[in-house]
Amino acid sequence: MRPIPSLLALAALLLPVVATAEDTKSADNPQIYLWHFQRGCAPDARLQEAVRVAVKRLAYPVTTLRVPADWAGCQGESCAKLLRQRCPSGMHSGAIVGGRGEQRGRWTVYSVWLYDLATGKTAYLDHYCPDCDLQVKLADSVPLLIERPTFGPSTKPIPAFCAPLPSEAREKPSLPPVTKVHYIAYGEGRHKAAIQSAMESVIKSTGMRADEISIRARDYNNPDVVARIVSKGQPEQVLVADVQQEGKVELFLYDARNQTSDYLAVDCPACDKEELINKLRTATGNLLDRCRGDQCGSRAQTMPAPPEVCQPFPVCNGANIAVTSADLGNPMSSVQAHRNRIVTGLAWGAFAASAATSILLFGLDQTSISTVQSNGRAVDHTLYGPAWAMAGASLLTLGVAIPTTLLLDRGSGGAHGSNSGSSTSFQCPQ
Repeated sequence: MRPIPSLLALAALLLPVVATAEDTKSADNPQIYLWHFQRGCAPDARLQEAVRVAVKRLAYPVTTLRVPADWAGCQGESCAKLLRQRCPSGMHSGAIVGGRGEQRGRWTVYSVWLYDLATGKTAYLDHYCPDCDLQVKLADSVPLLIERPTFGPSTKPIPAFCAPLPSEAREKPSLPPVTKVHYIAYGEGRHKAAIQSAMESVIKSTGMRADEISIRARDYNNPDVVARIVSKGQPEQVLVADVQQEGKVELFLYDARNQTSDYLAVDCPACDKEELINKLRTATGNLLDRCRGDQCGSRAQTMPAPPEVCQPFPVCNGANIAVTSADLGNPMSSVQAHRNRIVTGLAWGAFAASAATSILLFGLDQTSISTVQSNGRAVDHTLYGPAWAMAGASLLTLGVAIPTTLLLDRGSGGAHGSNSGSSTSFQCPQ
């Protein structure tokens, strides 16, 4: 019998062009659409990629939008309005995320926003830090905002950390900064050692000391037992992780400074070990950063923000752009785009069908089905010729599909629009 030709290997390489796997969207893993991430008014590809990698690491499906240049200046809800006006028939779930930052002397100032497509609400996160890397800070902040968004009105153009405090809040005594966190991970779930190691790493990354403790499982939620680990009023905390089955981890934090406690859960049944650890790291950082109690919530324990970081971001071109009926595109161009998709779909469909048929015929040629009786004798491999004919047809259709796709894509301005183009070239994500 003849060996199956190497066309099988060729098809194995080419067929993934037709269909590629993506992260699965679900209620726990909504689609994330990335808008511009900018330094000042200039979109920055490195910032965009750093954020994309950070979000992808948490197992969220991510789509990077090709935002037209004349939309680049918008922020927050105004961006979402542009997108929803342009794409009214889709994008009913998931979230749009964008942000920007800039260097002001020794201070790095940045702001990120998230628009929930299902609820129409917008969450903002503003921050500043001395001599820090904007790329790192945005990559850390966006996953926090996705996991734990706080929806509310924007404080723009004044950043949230510059908003004036109520007079009663200014009178409240400040809390000393936390210097040590006692931590432990236990439970019946898997990856306890990796989870505990991640907890230690996050604690140390904040500049606090990490101290592993021993505590009986049944006592982790007993306030009296937990409170005895540290003295009342000390600038220390206790962090406990209950590792359960099916990707669920419950985090409990006790703060000895004001005898308050907090809780946060990570629930991701479909996560593998790396994805679960990444979500755990984000949740741990979020829990440690939270304020608990009236004193902490007042922000009175922080120093006033330097004047230079409270200056509003510059108004960029397109910040106040509105989508008009003209911006929504020529109806004929939409019809042409639809026709282009049909043509390219048919071209690639013909290639996939002919390649699959060729593979099937080569396989059947190795069986008894290809043997026929002729003039009293058996003739083998009668499907060998048709198999090669279909192989030639698949190569021919591939030769048509590739240039057809390139030509139609170039003629329509790209599959997803162009960063340097106008809003009329924007194509809605599929």
